[in-house]
Amino acid sequence: MASSIAKNQEIQRLVSLSEESRLALGQEILAVRQRLDVKSRLRHSIMQKPSQWLFGGLVSGIVASLLFRRRAPRVKSAAKRSLPLALVGIALAALRPFVQSWAIKYTKDYLAGKSFSFSTQAARSARPQPPASV
Repeated sequence: MASSIAKNQEIQRLVSLSEESRLALGQEILAVRQRLDVKSRLRHSIMQKPSQWLFGGLVSGIVASLLFRRRAPRVKSAAKRSLPLALVGIALAALRPFVQSWAIKYTKDYLAGKSFSFSTQAARSARPQPPASV
């Protein structure tokens, strides 16, 4: 009989221990759920401290607008030209059509098969042509 009383007491102790463990585990699960429920925590925080949330939103908006602002493109200042450079530029612009026509003419002659060089052309025009033999 003594052994059955000891067994009963041991069973009662184990049952009470498991019940306490179950309660502690339930409380821990409830605490973890509350920590992980971000939506309700955020809602509660906004309801408790609305002025801090408003001020924080304004500050973060200002900081973001300063960080992500588009910068105005820099305008390059016009380089000042001196009078001699301006005159050279005008002269080159005026000579351009003549140089182009000269280049086109001699390029056509070259492609047509006429040999061209400055020295040979000048020598040909200066040298008298022999009479054609009959």
